[in-house]
Amino acid sequence: MTAQSFTRAFRRVTIAALIGLGITLALTAASLLIQAPLPALADNVAITGQWFVDPSGTKGDVLMQLRYKTRKGHHSHGRDVPIEALVGLDAATIAGGSHEVIFRVEREAGAFVCRGRFESGKGAGTFALTLDRTFAATLEHRGIGRPSEHQQIQLALANAGLELLDELEAQNYPKPNVTEFVQMANHGVDLEFVRGMAKHGHRLKSIAELVRARDHGVDPRYIESLGKAGYGSVPFDLLIRARDHGVDASFLEEYRELGFEQLPLEDLITLRDHGVDGRYLGAMSRLGYGKASLQLLRKARDHGVDADYIEDMAEAGFKGLQLEELIQARDHGVDAKYVRRLRSKRSGELSLDEVIAMRDRGE
Repeated sequence: MTAQSFTRAFRRVTIAALIGLGITLALTAASLLIQAPLPALADNVAITGQWFVDPSGTKGDVLMQLRYKTRKGHHSHGRDVPIEALVGLDAATIAGGSHEVIFRVEREAGAFVCRGRFESGKGAGTFALTLDRTFAATLEHRGIGRPSEHQQIQLALANAGLELLDELEAQNYPKPNVTEFVQMANHGVDLEFVRGMAKHGHRLKSIAELVRARDHGVDPRYIESLGKAGYGSVPFDLLIRARDHGVDASFLEEYRELGFEQLPLEDLITLRDHGVDGRYLGAMSRLGYGKASLQLLRKARDHGVDADYIEDMAEAGFKGLQLEELIQARDHGVDAKYVRRLRSKRSGELSLDEVIAMRDRGE
């Protein structure tokens, strides 16, 4: 296929996709894009595929996804990248109207040459990855080992290179071998992550701990959010536990808004595990139990006393019960349905103790 015919074919497919799907550019039709390497590229093209760019939640970044196919199957790789990393593009081009584009993403392991189209902040097209011919030898010279082509592709996708190795060395991490280096890159341990963890006081014991932190969602942003909530200098293992159990900035903010004093992180993990979150506490506060101790609220939660149970019991005639009474009733199997059944058979008022006794007798 000539370069001119490739361009015409590419334009026809891209425009058809845009018309069919609008500015979303999910581009189901992108699977029809020509998979041959882009013209006028070097012979050492490692992979070709499709790229997709969408807005990111981080200012100055975009979310870039790369999809490609190998003999082992289909692959997808996505991450936020700074707009300035898309050489040949700028924010105005990305955010503007409809544009055909050609740009490069330079990595130490290789360069992605991308062609395609942007429409109102979203884009799609084809790419070809050309590997750097000297990169593998440089890693070998540094004592890391010589990566295979597949490993170098992974390092290019993850943007892992010599600068990351320099940072690991500067922070006195053990030197990884090539397999370890590719593994940490695939898990998202990049230069920004390593520097950010150190900035927040977590120069960890090993590369394996860096990977563990990344896998569990303990990243610089999470650590910073805990610090702003009053939980600075948290030990690494406790950070992992807190993250695993869902104790994050939003959970802590719920407690603060409800007027609870700052609690030890261990206590918050326990409360989270027992379902004592902002939604539960807010509902209990609305029903008049907001001044109960957290220990009692946790016990109520464990015993199934929640807003629905309390409201049902109130509609059945038992309003204003103490939490201890509600817990006792719940433990004995007394619910609103049972109370209504008793009232349908008996005249006169029944106390909670009487209802519990009847329940215990199987009436």
